[in-house]
Amino acid sequence: MIPENHILDVIYKAALALKNSSEDGKSNLVDLDYQHGEWVPIFGDSSASAKDDIKQLIKLSLQKHSPLIPIYLSGDVILNHLGMLAPNLPIDLLPIVVSCLSGEGEITSIDQLLEKIEQAKQQNEIRNSPAVDSLRWEIGFDTHIGMKKALTGQTNQDAVYFNFYESSALVLVADGISVSTAGTGNMASNI
Repeated sequence: MIPENHILDVIYKAALALKNSSEDGKSNLVDLDYQHGEWVPIFGDSSASAKDDIKQLIKLSLQKHSPLIPIYLSGDVILNHLGMLAPNLPIDLLPIVVSCLSGEGEITSIDQLLEKIEQAKQQNEIRNSPAVDSLRWEIGFDTHIGMKKALTGQTNQDAVYFNFYESSALVLVADGISVSTAGTGNMASNI
């Protein structure tokens, strides 16, 4: 099974092998086989168009990634159920899959496929890169009681809470309500 964090590399390497083999006169991709730590394309005896080989490469890669996808399914059926059959695919791979498996795909050559996968790998790397280390949060607040409430002896009914964890922050503001049928402002600001 191809893990989701390696599927872009597997497709890229298999596409390179597909390009080299088609230059040597071989085509008609029939399977991907795991040999010596690498996924290797296996070719049949007859020839196929580059578009058919690309479609087969994507179908085989998806099938090796998710055993729920039988190889005999058509590209349209796979596309219609991709979210259920392979929910952990990298999001940057999805446009490539759609383009290769749909009848109107814009990827018609192995060079185009290699270019799109290279772009997807770069996008995926950026997406999965760690957040900025020097993230800094600046929070300011002011709670004070109004002049009229101060003269009548009421208390400040405002509260602020904030906390930070790694690259996330939680900020809560409670504004007490002076007149309410659900409770008092003091009760609301102490929640």
